[in-house]
Amino acid sequence: MLRQNDPVCSEKTYISLYNTYAKKLNNFVYYKCGDSKEAEDIVQESFVRLWKNCDNVPLEKARSFLFTVANNLFLNIVAHRKVVLHYARKNLLASMRKVHNLCWRKRSIWTNFKLPYPT
Repeated sequence: MLRQNDPVCSEKTYISLYNTYAKKLNNFVYYKCGDSKEAEDIVQESFVRLWKNCDNVPLEKARSFLFTVANNLFLNIVAHRKVVLHYARKNLLASMRKVHNLCWRKRSIWTNFKLPYPT
């Protein structure tokens, strides 16, 4: 059982926090993202960040710190995917325009020579 004056930086307290919140945090993140591997990665990173900031996080704020970090990590992933999707779409449209223009150029070449257009 954790006591309020236990430092988060002690291994015993950290392990206890992990045992208490890892499953709940995983369920929270999995509900948001729907990918178990991604949820595990986010949970792991949340606990790493708790460890790195253990001097600045009081024990009574550890739970909210973990859930806030996990939520922010998830939102960062979503924002990154939006950027990637935007540029993928942009590149796809540019490629489609190139193919379209190339096809029309080939077609105009065939019609200039009065040859049947191959189908």
